[in-house]
Formats: sequence, structure tokens, C-alpha cells
Amino acid sequence: MWFLRGWDAPSGQTSVYGAAPVIFANGAPVGDIRTGTKFFRDFPPGTYRFTVQPFGLPTSQETTVQLVGGTETYIQVQWAASWQFGYPEADFSFAPNTFVISMMSPQVAQAYLPTLTNLGQR
Repeated sequence: MWFLRGWDAPSGQTSVYGAAPVIFANGAPVGDIRTGTKFFRDFPPGTYRFTVQPFGLPTSQETTVQLVGGTETYIQVQWAASWQFGYPEADFSFAPNTFVISMMSPQVAQAYLPTLTNLGQR
């Protein structure tokens, strides 16, 4: 399982670059991820629910993955608008964004991996 985080801050929100949200698998911490980095974690086959520390408004957003032995799966952490995850636009002035976690296609991930600093296996 590869975890990736690119240079994802929207214009005017560069303070998010310093955040290193923690990724969780089935509620247990996997590790934190800084901007522009990637790391690998070997999990036994099975079903996993991945979440990320929000740093903004909490959401119920998660990514559930069925891992199969001998394959690579890619998950990205991104900074996203809270209204996309259930908060009305009226809350925008309070806390407009949060971290979210989602699957990444192998084709996109393979192109993106060389641009990120490798934090190694965790």
C-alpha cells in the first residue's frame, strides 16, 4: 500500500503545507504524511478502512479497500473543501477545508510517485 500527498493547497492557503496529518487503518495509526511525500506499508490481505486526521472540520469521509496479496494499492491524502463532505457553504468562513483520503488509480500514481520524497516503509 502506497500513501501519497502532493502539493495540494489551494491558492491562499499555504499554511496547510506545514501540516502532517496522521493516517489511520481500521482506527490504528499508520503514520503521518507531510506535503510532497510518499511512504509504503505492507498490510496482510484483508479489508481495511482508511481515514485521515482532518485538521479542519471533522468528516465521516473514509476509504475502504480490499487488499489482495501481491498487489500494490495507492491512496492519496488531499486538502479539500469541507462543503464537499456535508458542511454547508455558510460554514466556509469558519473552517473551509479539511484533509480527506481517497483511492488513486495506478496509472496516475505511477506517474506521480517519482515527484515525491520517499519516506520509506512504515
